Formats: sequence, structure tokens, C-alpha cells
Amino acid sequence: MRKKIMSLLLIVFPILVGAQTEQGDVTLGLSSGLDFDINAYNYNVFLGKSNPYYYYGQNPQYNIGADLGIAITNRMRLRFELKYINIKNAINLDSAEINSNSFTFKDVVVNLSYVGANVRFDYLFLSLNKLEIFVSPAVKFEHLLGWTWTNGPVAQQMDYYGPNYIAGGAVSLLFKYNISNHVAITLTPDYTLFFREFEMNQDGRLYQRFSTNLGLEFKF
Repeated sequence: MRKKIMSLLLIVFPILVGAQTEQGDVTLGLSSGLDFDINAYNYNVFLGKSNPYYYYGQNPQYNIGADLGIAITNRMRLRFELKYINIKNAINLDSAEINSNSFTFKDVVVNLSYVGANVRFDYLFLSLNKLEIFVSPAVKFEHLLGWTWTNGPVAQQMDYYGPNYIAGGAVSLLFKYNISNHVAITLTPDYTLFFREFEMNQDGRLYQRFSTNLGLEFKF
């Protein structure tokens, strides 16, 4: 039994520590993906406080990003990421005392544009030949660039109140398949819990987001 355990350790140990990343390596990543928001709703008082209505997040949404990473050790890497995030909110007509014949749910959609600055810490959890799997906690900061209505004269008369700044913590798994020593394909499922509601004073339901990104990574 002891010999079998030792043999198993001799097989597993090189897999767990066999990182292809070396200290000082610099990487550049490009990615795009889909976002799915939770609790991304917005209170609007266009009709007065006695007749409020709400905008709710319309999934899926999308993001585009680029990141720069530097390997601290053979197993750890620090990455700085910039992202463009598009968020869509649409009115829930069931919650509004509005003449629904004047416009439709589809017509009243607001597009919010955010820029995000994220700091990620990648830890190499598993290395299997060309495939590497990283666990990646992160801190995210996002700033509202602006918002626009899709169409409709009624929509242009309405005010919209969304968060100008939001921040949160995230964790992701980074699946990295090395095509060569310098180019890799990445797949990154990601979960973010923001430190506030999408709009303040909304029942205490924290804003959350699930994302899945596909990208390319270049090592120098």
C-alpha cells in the first residue's frame, strides 16, 4: 500500500507544480464575453413618487476587455484589466401606471456604458500538459461613461438614474490552453458581488453578475 501511495504521489506532484509560466513573464490578453446581471433594477419617479416604475436588467449583455499580466512566481501572476461593459435596462410595464398603447416594453430600453478597471491575482491551481487552470480573485471598479435610449419619443422624456461608480469583489476560473509557447486560448467564467445595490435604497439586494469570456493571451 505504501508503495502504491508513493507511486501515485510521484505521478500527481509533477502535474500540480508543472507550471509553464516563469517568473518575470509578461502577458497581454484580449477577450470578449457575455454578462448576466442579478438585481440590476432601477427605480424611476417620472410619474411621481406615488406611481413609480422600475427598469430591470435585460440579459445577456456583453463586455470587451484587455489585460496586462506579470508573473510574480512560477505559480502566481498579477494582472491589470480594462473593460468596456454594456448594460441594458428595460421598463417593466406591469409595474407602471402608463398607457401601454403609447409604447412597448421593447421600445423603452436604456443602454449604459461602463469602463472597468480590475486588479486580478492569478494562482496556478492545475497544469496538465498544454492546459493550465488558474483560480483568480479580483477587485473591480466601474465608472459610468453615459447612457442612451434605444428609440421612441416617450423614452426621451424620461429621466434615468443609474450608479455612477460601482465596486465589487470577484472570483473566476481561468482555463488557458497553450497553442504555442507564446499564444494561448482562454475561457473565463466569472462571478462578481458588488458592494452596493445597483441603485441605492432598493431593498438591500446587492448587485451581482455572472460572466463568461473567451479570449487570446500572448506571452512575451
